[in-house]
Amino acid sequence: MNSSLNLPNKHAHNKIKICVSGAAETGHCGLGALDLAKELGREIARQGAVLVNGATTGFPFWAAMGAKEEGGICVGISPAASEEEHVNVYKLPLDYMDVIIYTGFGYPGRDLLMTRAADAVICGCGRIGTIHEFTVAFEDKKPIGVFEGPWKMHEELQKNSEEILRNLGIAFRVVNVCTGDIGSIAAKKYDIEFLMADGHYREIGSNSNCTDYQARRLSIRYREKEGTAVKGFVHTLNNTALATSRAMVAILEQFQQGDGSVRIPKALHGYCGFTKIEKE
Repeated sequence: MNSSLNLPNKHAHNKIKICVSGAAETGHCGLGALDLAKELGREIARQGAVLVNGATTGFPFWAAMGAKEEGGICVGISPAASEEEHVNVYKLPLDYMDVIIYTGFGYPGRDLLMTRAADAVICGCGRIGTIHEFTVAFEDKKPIGVFEGPWKMHEELQKNSEEILRNLGIAFRVVNVCTGDIGSIAAKKYDIEFLMADGHYREIGSNSNCTDYQARRLSIRYREKEGTAVKGFVHTLNNTALATSRAMVAILEQFQQGDGSVRIPKALHGYCGFTKIEKE
């Protein structure tokens, strides 16, 4: 209420505006990403905030859907100059938006206005456009939230690989491979390298998160329940874990004794039936 005139406050300027950034095309997103987007929208509405997005499809669209289910307010910032261009040229939806602002600035300009119009930014699964929006928010020092996807399982596999080598007593290092050396297949890759007697490291295993690259080539899709529509492509993880021949080389390199014999790692004693390889 306006205390001086005792009239209803027409403008909710005190409402926090949360920008939801994410992929419009969600084939590469992780399992359940759209359900998470919907729940995110619901929670934004429950907290009394305004949801701001790019008036687009995919992750932001589902967030808006969730917000409207909770009676929330959704504002879309469009790259188009008009509703006609928004629908017919950009092929973007009008659903679940209380207001759509037509900027006429294309995607780069839209991203800038959308991000700066918000008090905080939450990024879901996305690609270059989401990275652009994240960068604007970062440079503007806005609060940023990032949803985690299949990366958690990728890290879990990495822990498993490292634990195997530790149990064997093999000295190793982990390399988070830079983008330029990964190639087109993986989005993230770890190499595990063991220490050789000459002081150099050699690869003993690798662990890659290929997201939907392999699944698209093999047309591996998923549905959440029998009889429901296909939701998208699965994500694949490739992990060497323990390459037998490389592990044998690592043991020979790191467990050789001064007399030429080789100690067997304690974890293998029960499988080998002996504890040392002796010289004849």
